[in-house]
Amino acid sequence: MAVSTCTGSATAVEAGPSVTDVVEFSRLLAPSQSNEEQLRQQISPDGLQAFILTRKANTRTDRNRYEILLLDLKAQRLESGRYVAPMSVASLEPVLDNSSSYPSVQDLRWSGNRTIVFRARLRDDVFQVFSVDTMTKALRQLTHASATVLSYAVSDDQDRVLYAALQNNPPLPEGQRSIVVGNRSFKSIVSGETDIMEQQRKFQYFVAERGKPMNPRPLGTAARDLVTFSPLLSISPDGRWALVPHDEPERHAGWINDYSLVREEAQRFSPGLIIDPLSYFTRQDNYVPMRLLAYRLADGIARAVVDAPESRGYGSLPQFIWQDRGASVVIAGTHLPLHAEGRASGSTAAHVVEYWPESGRWEVVAELKGRLKAAQAVSADVFFAVDEGGRREFQRVADGRWQQVAMPAATVPADKAPAWSLRIRQALNEPPEIVAEGPAGQVVPLTRMNTQVTPAWGSMRPYSWKDARGRQWDGGLMVPAGFEAGTRRPLIIQTYGFTARNFYLEGTNLSESSTSGFAGRAFLRSGFLVLALPMYPTVRDGDRGPRENMLASIDGTRAAIESLVQEGLVDADRLGIMGFSTTGEWVLNMVTFSDVPIRAATLLDGNANTLYSSVVTYGVSDSIVDRKERTNGGMPAGDTLANWIRNDPSFHTDCVKAAVRIESYGRGVKNNWDTYSLMRRQYKAVEMIVMPKGSHSLHGPSERMISLQGNVDWYRFWLNGEERTEPYLPGESDETLRAQYRRWRQMAELKKADDARPVCARQAGGP
Repeated sequence: MAVSTCTGSATAVEAGPSVTDVVEFSRLLAPSQSNEEQLRQQISPDGLQAFILTRKANTRTDRNRYEILLLDLKAQRLESGRYVAPMSVASLEPVLDNSSSYPSVQDLRWSGNRTIVFRARLRDDVFQVFSVDTMTKALRQLTHASATVLSYAVSDDQDRVLYAALQNNPPLPEGQRSIVVGNRSFKSIVSGETDIMEQQRKFQYFVAERGKPMNPRPLGTAARDLVTFSPLLSISPDGRWALVPHDEPERHAGWINDYSLVREEAQRFSPGLIIDPLSYFTRQDNYVPMRLLAYRLADGIARAVVDAPESRGYGSLPQFIWQDRGASVVIAGTHLPLHAEGRASGSTAAHVVEYWPESGRWEVVAELKGRLKAAQAVSADVFFAVDEGGRREFQRVADGRWQQVAMPAATVPADKAPAWSLRIRQALNEPPEIVAEGPAGQVVPLTRMNTQVTPAWGSMRPYSWKDARGRQWDGGLMVPAGFEAGTRRPLIIQTYGFTARNFYLEGTNLSESSTSGFAGRAFLRSGFLVLALPMYPTVRDGDRGPRENMLASIDGTRAAIESLVQEGLVDADRLGIMGFSTTGEWVLNMVTFSDVPIRAATLLDGNANTLYSSVVTYGVSDSIVDRKERTNGGMPAGDTLANWIRNDPSFHTDCVKAAVRIESYGRGVKNNWDTYSLMRRQYKAVEMIVMPKGSHSLHGPSERMISLQGNVDWYRFWLNGEERTEPYLPGESDETLRAQYRRWRQMAELKKADDARPVCARQAGGP
């Protein structure tokens, strides 16, 4: 890539991947990056093969290519130690695929030993359920829903598919000419007619049957408010029964009062249930307590399973372990009614129960300690459950009851040595690959997805420091290949988390769905060092609120910079920082209120604790309202108005000295329009880039290229004084590239005058 200088000498191009290399990196989607429990669930019932799902972007076609691959696990083959490339059973290139956190191929599972079922949107924007025969590679569509399928379950013979489908819920029903806004969000009103994803979401359960896939039967009559993108459901192996949750808003208050686990989840994830039980100014979208219903699929008749709320936590679900093809089901993670069938349980703890749908009878198997973490069948008559007390195993005894059994001894006889097991092998500088480990410790590689990664891609290493309050932070420092201390380098701080266990490519290496805008190793080519900043100190001092977390992040950032400067690694005058989502808000407050010497910053679809953000996100989520008010010290009204004015960064944009790049994903700007416009009004260095087809977790190759390369350009200009001369981004020409730098040079001249102004009064008081 050609470069020219603007305000300083050009840095020689160093080793490291390009932005294209980062975007086109092959990703392991199933299992997710470090989830070995999920990997074990991807082994076929007979144990002879396993599937994985990969995704690779193609920047030339602007498509993501998904591959369902089969791994050969036959013992004879593994014992030979030979590498055998995985077999592709399906190659899919969805037309619409714009969210990394919600990819267009997902929810893969085995149905028997030769069929994989999954959910995908292949031809348009509607997710459907498909199956692929691993022997013939024949693809079959199992549902033909008119709206996107959100979750599904399939009977063993695939004759019945139970699914939840999104329902159209426009703000202006046909025939009406006005809208009562109520607690609807701004975007649901202005976009809700044409964009079903911006409406207040509702869904409906359906049953599709083989031979009649075009005519699914609705299960129940009323659509329900959607509180998760994957509504809970389960179908019995024989296809006769379905288990689904049922929302009863009139019982929320009683359940919150009676059951401590329900109350804890409401306080943490749906504060509106407590602060606004009338749903007058909020609506609950993260968590509501529900109870389970059992439907007989032959006629759709429903009955309550247990007349009490299930005890799931936010982001988790009860576990269903069907017995005897559907004669009964073990339900791990439900409360008990305080008074039922003439018996008073007296217990408000979570429980494991067995339920017989034909008779409606249920019996307690065990009381859980705290909340359920996992449950799974080991065999037809053995299962285990993991709660806050650890792992317990249960076995069915002669009289039909379940009995807890002692865990097996740690030692295993030689003739009972474990068979081959699957592992995800990776390290900070080694991309994830699947391997098989044998009983004698031998290791056989099963995938080779990214052999292009070499030491020339630079290295990431753990880096720890302490802030002024003595809190330790454990992050990572990325350096170019052949890096030697002695020359101070510019630094890019990438926020949003870090773990030393996983490969680090770009943004956070905690998951694959939070890498929007972070160029990671591509920064190394321009001579930058990259610091991966954890979101929290290693030991968190209690249950802190959002403001305390933000202030701690500022302390941690300041201390990291001081440590790196003291070691002679970093130039204190060339510092950049990037914030995404939550940390975007933290970075905005940092460059507004703190003395951390940031020269350039990026807000990547960031949250914001500003009045504008509070207004345009009204009605989106009760947790958003709660977080903004807790961050700013109360509502922007009455006795707490002064607190809000003091802590709202949009009222203090005169304090911002950094050059700020703002990226907003999706058709409507959710945050930071106020910050942008007010900084422009004051002739400050700021640029906003809106990607109408992007989502919060950027996924399309074009959007990824524009964001990652745009940030490389931004920091090369502001920290190195360099300009790119070769156009190659989507929609870019020689003229648009020249125009980019004309804008930025003008900003640089204006920034000189802004830098000369004294520190603003608000910043002098500290955050």
